[in-house]
Amino acid sequence: MTSKDPLGVDPFTSADPAMRIENLYRTHRATHHCISLYGPTLWTEEQHFSGRLTARRASPR
Repeated sequence: MTSKDPLGVDPFTSADPAMRIENLYRTHRATHHCISLYGPTLWTEEQHFSGRLTARRASPR
């Protein structure tokens, strides 16, 4: 799936190589930012869903 700008133009079909590199860089940064923010939560949810991670209960004292 290729990202598109608000005008519906594919940013990677530009005739200008510098523009394609800039768009690739921005996509890389946005992807990294998203993974940094949501990766741990998504991993935990997947582990709970698959049954590999169970919530620990506090041990009674």
